[in-house]
Amino acid sequence: MLSELKIKIAVIALVAILVVIVVVPLSMLVNVPAGYKAVVVRGFGVGHVFDEGWNMKNPLSSVDYVRYNTQRVEFIGASYGEDNVGNIVVNSKDNVAIFMDFQVVFHLEESYVGDIRIQNGDFEETIIVPICRSVPRDVCAKFDALEIRGDSRDLVASAIERNITAKFSLKHIVMEEFALQEISLPVEYESAINEKKVAEQKVITEEYNLDAQSFIAEREIIDALAQANVTIIDAEAKGLAVGIIMDQFNVTDESEAASIYLQWLYIRALTDENTNIEYIMGDNPFILDLTDSDAVTP
Repeated sequence: MLSELKIKIAVIALVAILVVIVVVPLSMLVNVPAGYKAVVVRGFGVGHVFDEGWNMKNPLSSVDYVRYNTQRVEFIGASYGEDNVGNIVVNSKDNVAIFMDFQVVFHLEESYVGDIRIQNGDFEETIIVPICRSVPRDVCAKFDALEIRGDSRDLVASAIERNITAKFSLKHIVMEEFALQEISLPVEYESAINEKKVAEQKVITEEYNLDAQSFIAEREIIDALAQANVTIIDAEAKGLAVGIIMDQFNVTDESEAASIYLQWLYIRALTDENTNIEYIMGDNPFILDLTDSDAVTP
Protein backbone atom coordinates (compact mmCIF):
# COMPACT_ATOMS: atom_id res chain seq x y z
CA MET A 1 0.00 0.00 0.00
CA LEU A 2 2.80 2.35 0.94
CA SER A 3 4.66 1.41 -2.20
CA GLU A 4 1.67 2.30 -4.40
CA LEU A 5 1.38 5.71 -2.71
CA LYS A 6 5.03 6.40 -3.29
CA ILE A 7 4.65 5.47 -6.95
CA LYS A 8 1.71 7.86 -7.37
CA ILE A 9 3.62 10.68 -5.70
CA ALA A 10 6.59 10.01 -7.92
CA VAL A 11 4.42 10.10 -11.05
CA ILE A 12 2.80 13.37 -10.02
CA ALA A 13 6.18 14.90 -9.27
CA LEU A 14 7.49 13.75 -12.64
CA VAL A 15 4.53 15.25 -14.47
CA ALA A 16 4.98 18.53 -12.60
CA ILE A 17 8.63 18.61 -13.50
CA LEU A 18 7.84 17.92 -17.13
CA VAL A 19 5.23 20.71 -17.14
CA VAL A 20 7.74 23.12 -15.68
CA ILE A 21 10.40 22.03 -18.14
CA VAL A 22 8.06 22.39 -21.15
CA VAL A 23 5.59 25.16 -20.24
CA VAL A 24 7.91 27.63 -18.53
CA PRO A 25 10.34 27.89 -21.45
CA LEU A 26 7.42 28.28 -23.84
CA SER A 27 6.01 31.10 -21.72
CA MET A 28 9.36 32.83 -21.93
CA LEU A 29 9.41 32.86 -25.74
CA VAL A 30 8.05 35.87 -27.66
CA ASN A 31 7.71 35.76 -31.44
CA VAL A 32 7.15 39.31 -32.75
CA PRO A 33 5.81 39.51 -36.35
CA ALA A 34 7.11 41.98 -38.93
CA GLY A 35 5.83 45.54 -38.50
CA TYR A 36 5.12 45.02 -34.79
CA LYS A 37 6.76 45.54 -31.42
CA ALA A 38 6.04 43.51 -28.28
CA VAL A 39 5.58 45.72 -25.21
CA VAL A 40 5.60 44.35 -21.66
CA VAL A 41 2.37 45.56 -20.05
CA ARG A 42 2.22 43.46 -16.85
CA GLY A 43 4.68 41.76 -14.55
CA PHE A 44 8.38 42.51 -14.53
CA GLY A 45 9.89 45.12 -16.85
CA VAL A 46 6.70 46.97 -17.80
CA GLY A 47 7.36 49.14 -20.83
CA HIS A 48 10.19 47.02 -22.15
CA VAL A 49 10.00 46.58 -25.94
CA PHE A 50 10.92 43.47 -27.92
CA ASP A 51 11.81 43.86 -31.59
CA GLU A 52 10.66 41.66 -34.46
CA GLY A 53 11.61 37.99 -34.31
CA TRP A 54 12.12 35.53 -31.42
CA ASN A 55 12.82 36.95 -27.96
CA MET A 56 13.05 35.70 -24.35
CA LYS A 57 11.02 37.36 -21.59
CA ASN A 58 10.28 36.84 -17.92
CA PRO A 59 7.66 34.05 -17.70
CA LEU A 60 5.71 36.16 -15.21
CA SER A 61 5.43 39.09 -17.64
CA SER A 62 2.72 39.68 -20.25
CA VAL A 63 3.18 41.48 -23.54
CA ASP A 64 0.96 43.23 -26.09
CA TYR A 65 1.79 43.34 -29.77
CA VAL A 66 1.72 46.89 -31.13
CA ARG A 67 1.76 47.61 -34.86
CA TYR A 68 4.05 50.53 -35.62
CA ASN A 69 4.48 50.52 -39.41
CA THR A 70 2.29 52.31 -42.00
CA GLN A 71 -1.41 51.84 -41.36
CA ARG A 72 -4.69 53.41 -42.40
CA VAL A 73 -7.86 54.42 -40.58
CA GLU A 74 -10.92 55.41 -42.63
CA PHE A 75 -13.80 57.62 -41.60
CA ILE A 76 -16.13 56.73 -44.46
CA GLY A 77 -19.88 56.18 -44.65
CA ALA A 78 -22.06 54.73 -41.95
CA SER A 79 -20.47 51.26 -41.96
CA TYR A 80 -17.87 50.11 -39.46
CA GLY A 81 -15.02 47.68 -40.03
CA GLU A 82 -11.57 46.75 -38.83
CA ASP A 83 -10.04 49.90 -40.31
CA ASN A 84 -13.17 52.01 -40.84
CA VAL A 85 -14.61 54.07 -38.02
CA GLY A 86 -17.40 55.61 -40.13
CA ASN A 87 -17.85 59.20 -41.25
CA ILE A 88 -18.17 62.11 -38.85
CA VAL A 89 -20.68 64.93 -38.55
CA VAL A 90 -19.40 68.49 -38.25
CA ASN A 91 -21.25 71.76 -37.81
CA SER A 92 -20.43 74.73 -40.02
CA LYS A 93 -20.17 78.36 -38.92
CA ASP A 94 -23.81 78.87 -40.00
CA ASN A 95 -24.81 75.81 -37.96
CA VAL A 96 -25.39 73.32 -40.79
CA ALA A 97 -24.75 69.62 -40.11
CA ILE A 98 -22.26 68.23 -42.64
CA PHE A 99 -21.20 64.60 -43.18
CA MET A 100 -17.49 64.28 -43.93
CA ASP A 101 -15.62 61.26 -45.28
CA PHE A 102 -11.82 61.06 -45.13
CA GLN A 103 -8.92 58.77 -44.33
CA VAL A 104 -5.57 59.09 -42.58
CA VAL A 105 -2.38 57.11 -43.19
CA PHE A 106 0.25 57.15 -40.45
CA HIS A 107 2.93 55.23 -38.55
CA LEU A 108 4.32 55.29 -35.02
CA GLU A 109 7.79 56.59 -34.24
CA GLU A 110 9.62 53.32 -33.69
CA SER A 111 11.57 54.44 -30.63
CA TYR A 112 8.40 55.57 -28.84
CA VAL A 113 6.22 52.48 -29.34
CA GLY A 114 6.59 51.42 -25.68
CA ASP A 115 5.64 54.86 -24.35
CA ILE A 116 2.65 55.12 -26.70
CA ARG A 117 1.28 51.75 -25.54
CA ILE A 118 1.90 52.23 -21.81
CA GLN A 119 0.61 55.81 -21.66
CA ASN A 120 -2.34 55.49 -24.04
CA GLY A 121 -3.40 51.83 -24.13
CA ASP A 122 -5.13 51.17 -27.47
CA PHE A 123 -3.70 54.22 -29.26
CA GLU A 124 -6.20 54.03 -32.12
CA GLU A 125 -9.10 54.45 -29.71
CA THR A 126 -7.39 56.95 -27.41
CA ILE A 127 -5.40 59.06 -29.92
CA ILE A 128 -6.25 58.50 -33.60
CA VAL A 129 -10.04 58.52 -33.47
CA PRO A 130 -10.49 61.40 -30.96
CA ILE A 131 -8.07 63.68 -32.84
CA CYS A 132 -9.56 62.81 -36.22
CA ARG A 133 -13.03 63.63 -34.92
CA SER A 134 -12.24 66.82 -33.02
CA VAL A 135 -10.00 68.59 -35.55
CA PRO A 136 -12.48 68.63 -38.48
CA ARG A 137 -15.16 69.96 -36.15
CA ASP A 138 -12.92 72.77 -34.94
CA VAL A 139 -11.87 73.71 -38.48
CA CYS A 140 -15.33 73.55 -40.07
CA ALA A 141 -16.78 75.74 -37.31
CA LYS A 142 -14.86 78.64 -38.93
CA PHE A 143 -16.49 78.27 -42.38
CA ASP A 144 -20.02 78.52 -43.75
CA ALA A 145 -21.54 75.35 -45.23
CA LEU A 146 -21.40 76.53 -48.85
CA GLU A 147 -17.75 77.54 -48.39
CA ILE A 148 -16.84 74.09 -47.08
CA ARG A 149 -18.63 72.38 -49.96
CA GLY A 150 -17.50 74.90 -52.55
CA ASP A 151 -14.62 77.32 -53.08
CA SER A 152 -12.99 76.77 -49.67
CA ARG A 153 -12.91 72.96 -49.83
CA ASP A 154 -9.13 72.82 -50.45
CA LEU A 155 -8.51 75.36 -47.69
CA VAL A 156 -10.58 73.30 -45.25
CA ALA A 157 -8.79 70.07 -46.21
CA SER A 158 -5.40 71.72 -45.81
CA ALA A 159 -6.29 73.11 -42.37
CA ILE A 160 -7.57 69.72 -41.18
CA GLU A 161 -4.44 67.92 -42.40
CA ARG A 162 -2.14 70.51 -40.83
CA ASN A 163 -3.82 70.37 -37.43
CA ILE A 164 -4.10 66.57 -37.30
CA THR A 165 -0.42 66.31 -38.25
CA ALA A 166 0.56 68.67 -35.42
CA LYS A 167 -1.52 66.82 -32.82
CA PHE A 168 -0.24 63.42 -33.97
CA SER A 169 3.33 64.68 -33.69
CA LEU A 170 2.83 65.50 -30.01
CA LYS A 171 1.98 61.82 -29.48
CA HIS A 172 4.95 60.59 -31.60
CA ILE A 173 2.70 59.56 -34.48
CA VAL A 174 3.75 60.54 -37.99
CA MET A 175 1.07 61.51 -40.52
CA GLU A 176 1.85 60.17 -44.00
CA GLU A 177 -1.31 61.08 -45.89
CA PHE A 178 -4.65 62.78 -45.40
CA ALA A 179 -7.38 62.46 -48.02
CA LEU A 180 -10.67 64.35 -47.80
CA GLN A 181 -12.99 62.27 -49.97
CA GLU A 182 -16.59 63.42 -49.58
CA ILE A 183 -18.51 66.33 -48.09
CA SER A 184 -22.28 65.89 -47.96
CA LEU A 185 -24.67 68.74 -47.19
CA PRO A 186 -28.43 68.60 -46.60
CA VAL A 187 -30.46 68.32 -49.83
CA GLU A 188 -31.52 71.97 -49.87
CA TYR A 189 -27.92 73.12 -49.73
CA GLU A 190 -26.86 70.74 -52.49
CA SER A 191 -29.68 72.18 -54.65
CA ALA A 192 -28.47 75.71 -53.92
CA ILE A 193 -24.93 74.76 -54.99
CA ASN A 194 -26.18 73.23 -58.24
CA GLU A 195 -28.26 76.32 -59.01
CA LYS A 196 -25.25 78.51 -58.34
CA LYS A 197 -23.11 76.45 -60.73
CA VAL A 198 -25.78 76.66 -63.45
CA ALA A 199 -26.01 80.43 -62.99
CA GLU A 200 -22.23 80.81 -63.12
CA GLN A 201 -22.09 78.73 -66.32
CA LYS A 202 -24.75 80.92 -67.92
CA VAL A 203 -22.76 84.03 -67.06
CA ILE A 204 -19.60 82.49 -68.55
CA THR A 205 -21.50 81.50 -71.72
CA GLU A 206 -23.02 84.97 -72.10
CA GLU A 207 -19.63 86.61 -71.61
CA TYR A 208 -18.14 84.31 -74.25
CA ASN A 209 -20.94 85.08 -76.71
CA LEU A 210 -20.57 88.81 -76.08
CA ASP A 211 -16.81 88.62 -76.60
CA ALA A 212 -17.32 86.65 -79.81
CA GLN A 213 -19.81 89.14 -81.15
CA SER A 214 -17.52 92.04 -80.27
CA PHE A 215 -14.61 90.31 -82.01
CA ILE A 216 -16.65 89.70 -85.17
CA ALA A 217 -17.86 93.30 -85.23
CA GLU A 218 -14.36 94.65 -84.74
CA ARG A 219 -13.04 92.32 -87.45
CA GLU A 220 -15.68 93.53 -89.89
CA ILE A 221 -14.82 97.16 -89.12
CA ILE A 222 -11.10 96.48 -89.61
CA ASP A 223 -11.73 94.64 -92.90
CA ALA A 224 -13.97 97.45 -94.14
CA LEU A 225 -11.38 100.07 -93.26
CA ALA A 226 -8.66 98.03 -94.93
CA GLN A 227 -10.71 97.67 -98.11
CA ALA A 228 -11.46 101.36 -98.11
CA ASN A 229 -7.77 102.16 -97.71
CA VAL A 230 -6.90 99.82 -100.61
CA THR A 231 -9.47 101.50 -102.81
CA ILE A 232 -8.20 104.95 -101.89
CA ILE A 233 -4.55 103.96 -102.46
CA ASP A 234 -5.40 102.34 -105.79
CA ALA A 235 -7.37 105.39 -106.94
CA GLU A 236 -4.62 107.72 -105.80
CA ALA A 237 -1.99 105.62 -107.61
CA LYS A 238 -3.93 105.61 -110.88
CA GLY A 239 -4.61 109.33 -110.63
CA LEU A 240 -0.95 110.00 -109.94
CA ALA A 241 0.07 107.85 -112.94
CA VAL A 242 -2.28 109.76 -115.25
CA GLY A 243 -0.93 113.06 -113.90
CA ILE A 244 2.67 112.01 -114.54
CA ILE A 245 1.82 111.04 -118.14
CA MET A 246 0.13 114.38 -118.73
CA ASP A 247 3.25 116.19 -117.48
CA GLN A 248 5.76 114.02 -119.35
CA PHE A 249 3.94 114.00 -122.69
CA ASN A 250 2.53 117.55 -122.45
CA VAL A 251 -0.95 116.10 -122.73
CA THR A 252 -3.79 118.29 -121.56
CA ASP A 253 -6.62 115.83 -122.16
CA GLU A 254 -7.08 113.37 -119.25
CA SER A 255 -8.75 110.82 -121.54
CA GLU A 256 -5.71 110.81 -123.84
CA ALA A 257 -3.40 110.45 -120.85
CA ALA A 258 -5.52 107.55 -119.55
CA SER A 259 -5.25 105.84 -122.93
CA ILE A 260 -1.45 106.16 -122.81
CA TYR A 261 -1.49 104.70 -119.23
CA LEU A 262 -3.52 101.72 -120.37
CA GLN A 263 -1.15 101.08 -123.26
CA TRP A 264 1.75 101.07 -120.78
CA LEU A 265 -0.08 98.58 -118.56
CA TYR A 266 -0.68 96.36 -121.58
CA ILE A 267 2.97 96.43 -122.63
CA ARG A 268 4.06 95.56 -119.08
CA ALA A 269 1.55 92.70 -118.96
CA LEU A 270 2.90 91.27 -122.23
CA THR A 271 6.28 90.67 -120.56
CA ASP A 272 4.57 88.30 -118.09
CA GLU A 273 3.93 84.89 -119.64
CA ASN A 274 1.30 84.11 -116.99
CA THR A 275 -0.64 87.34 -117.54
CA ASN A 276 -4.44 87.34 -117.52
CA ILE A 277 -4.73 90.87 -118.91
CA GLU A 278 -5.79 91.63 -122.46
CA TYR A 279 -5.84 95.06 -124.11
CA ILE A 280 -8.94 95.69 -126.26
CA MET A 281 -8.34 98.20 -129.06
CA GLY A 282 -11.03 100.47 -130.50
CA ASP A 283 -12.50 103.96 -130.17
CA ASN A 284 -12.78 103.35 -126.44
CA PRO A 285 -9.87 101.04 -125.67
CA PHE A 286 -9.82 99.21 -122.36
CA ILE A 287 -7.90 96.50 -120.51
CA LEU A 288 -9.72 93.26 -119.71
CA ASP A 289 -8.65 91.23 -116.66
CA LEU A 290 -9.53 87.66 -117.61
CA THR A 291 -9.19 86.45 -114.02
CA ASP A 292 -12.14 88.24 -112.46
CA SER A 293 -13.65 89.68 -115.69
CA ASP A 294 -13.35 93.28 -114.38
CA ALA A 295 -12.62 95.77 -117.18
CA VAL A 296 -10.65 98.95 -116.65
CA THR A 297 -11.87 101.62 -119.04
CA PRO A 298 -10.19 104.93 -119.73
